[in-house]
Amino acid sequence: MKGLWGLVWRNVRRRASRARLLGSCAALTAGLLFASYFFLHSLTAGASVTAARLGADLLVVPKGLGPLAGDALIAGMPTDSYLPDRVVSRLARLPGVERVAPQLYLKTVSTVCCGTDGDFPVVAFDPQADFTLKPWMAALRDLGPEEVVIGAKAGGDRFLYHYDYGTVQERVLLFGRPFVVRNVLYPTGTGTDQTIFMRLDTARRLAAEGSSDLRVPADAVSVVHVQVAPGQAEAVKRAIEREVGGVDVVLGAALRETVRAHLVPVKALSFAIIAAALAMSVLLTMVAVSGLLSERRKEVAMLRAMGATRGMAIRLFLLETAFVTAVGAAAGALFVGSVLYDARAFLRELFGLPLLVPSWRSGLAMGAVAVAATAGAALGAALWPVRQALKAEPHTVLGDGTG
Repeated sequence: MKGLWGLVWRNVRRRASRARLLGSCAALTAGLLFASYFFLHSLTAGASVTAARLGADLLVVPKGLGPLAGDALIAGMPTDSYLPDRVVSRLARLPGVERVAPQLYLKTVSTVCCGTDGDFPVVAFDPQADFTLKPWMAALRDLGPEEVVIGAKAGGDRFLYHYDYGTVQERVLLFGRPFVVRNVLYPTGTGTDQTIFMRLDTARRLAAEGSSDLRVPADAVSVVHVQVAPGQAEAVKRAIEREVGGVDVVLGAALRETVRAHLVPVKALSFAIIAAALAMSVLLTMVAVSGLLSERRKEVAMLRAMGATRGMAIRLFLLETAFVTAVGAAAGALFVGSVLYDARAFLRELFGLPLLVPSWRSGLAMGAVAVAATAGAALGAALWPVRQALKAEPHTVLGDGTG
């Protein structure tokens, strides 16, 4: 086998132009496969996020604040009315309720956030229970006690597109304490874009320590976002109004189920496009490999005439094909992956939609799959012309002047 690999390397060097052609086809195939996965992942994940972004099915607020349960409330407009924290656990136990997420509106502070001076509403939320902010976050990151999430415009109009470069760690001063900007939300078109969000337990700790800038009741919340089972919003709303006193219940987004239904054809279309792209890429590789190997009939015959067995000749050409396509595919996948990951900020700005970039681990795994699929397709394409070339007797091929 070592001798075969040496012969493979010499053949590649001797026929460099043909190797470059085959490698270029492999690079194109692997790059297209990787790009297809990248955008399919972003499309399906983004569509799922869009459904989640429609918000809670129900908003539970203190009595009399129902009319404010819109943009003003979501923006974090503080009020003097609160709900006791025990309401959250009572809501979670009601039939039909799937998730509850409390928020506490603190106050509007004048500060500088990421170089942007302004008045920013500050809202506390529970990162573990949250399901309304998480779909808007530009990245899935754990939020520490001394960290905050900011709205799209709180850090300036373009902060979203370079928040994760890591060269500068942005901080904001809140209630006399410095906080690290850990994450940013995509634009919502609401007051949330100017809001700063911190952990609920951190806000309660600051209030308990007697911060002069923060005075909120202990164990209180301002609003509870409720997610219910499909089709149960009205029934759960009536149950809350009947069993939980001192609250107003407002219906949230009614389009959630419609968007969920539209996800099925969107995903089907995406997979169909990927399948078509894969088929075209494989066909291109097969044509290129078939053409190159068909030109080498005389070389095959010469090897046979010198005593090489049929199996040895097959292994030689398959190893050569595998080597060239694997190197080309790896280069193509690496190049396309590097460009897409490096341009993620530009792509976010270009699309104006969430671009949920696959993790590096997922990207590396998909790159390996793209390389393996490309090399496998090339080997399958090479096998047929090699076997056809070996059917003819060596003296016939060498004597007819072809190849």
